[in-house]
Amino acid sequence: MHYGIFASKLAMDLGDPRVVEACSDFWILFLATYQERKAQRLHGLFTLRKNTVLALQELGWEQAGKK
Repeated sequence: MHYGIFASKLAMDLGDPRVVEACSDFWILFLATYQERKAQRLHGLFTLRKNTVLALQELGWEQAGKK
């Protein structure tokens, strides 16, 4: 994240508002896609855990999934 702040600061120092806007748009898009990928990974891990517990229960592991 600090690279985005650095790039925005550099763009402001150069005095070109188009560069400032481009840097801002890039980091907004980057953060949005990062959050989406993070959510997909968490959903995938939850699904994997659920499927593993179901498979173990089918094999007779009664305690699978219980805390």
